[in-house]
Amino acid sequence: MRSMERSNRLKEIRKEDIINAAEKVFFSKGFHNASMDEIAKEAEYSKRTIYIYFESKEQLYQAVINRAFQVLNEISKRKIESATQSTGYQKLRLFGEAYLEFIRTYPDYFKIITNHHFSEVELDRFKAGNRFCDDGEYLFTLLINLLEDGMKDGSIRADIEVVETAFILYANMMGVGNLLVNKSLYLTGVYKRTTEGLIACLFDFMTRALKNDEKGDSSDAE
Repeated sequence: MRSMERSNRLKEIRKEDIINAAEKVFFSKGFHNASMDEIAKEAEYSKRTIYIYFESKEQLYQAVINRAFQVLNEISKRKIESATQSTGYQKLRLFGEAYLEFIRTYPDYFKIITNHHFSEVELDRFKAGNRFCDDGEYLFTLLINLLEDGMKDGSIRADIEVVETAFILYANMMGVGNLLVNKSLYLTGVYKRTTEGLIACLFDFMTRALKNDEKGDSSDAE
């Protein structure tokens, strides 16, 4: 039994080593320019060993994406669960803060989530029995739930279409993230604005469009 436990621990260590190495290669070269040879070299394992744990580059990329979503989901959980007495609107703002914290702290994870365009073949592989969709879907479901909670407690307008609004918010947050990651020098150099200040202004603009002003709830979660 102890021998089996040691073997399982060794497998997990090797798997994590391989994912760590893959992250470095994908972050520096992107998905299409990265090779399994380079990942094996970075991990200091043979390519044959890599294929014991991951049958393709796509599957290994999936593992990195899963890790990125897991990090983002944990930040979101921590932010929102710390505000048990808050309204749905206030928690929605906290959701946005969590997303921006993720982008600032893990810009490479953000890029790897947003910058890869899958082919139909890759999508079929990714959809078949993996956690990619589950981890990504958790975040979108959370956004829907926050909108619904806000509509129930009256802090968010009752006349919105929840799913459509969730998609629009998510798309806007992706755009804000790209602005923060890719355009910071432009914002600070040309317009003399801090990225933090502009991001706060943009997110405030998005969320205030949803706020139910009739409720008179002025206690926004800044």
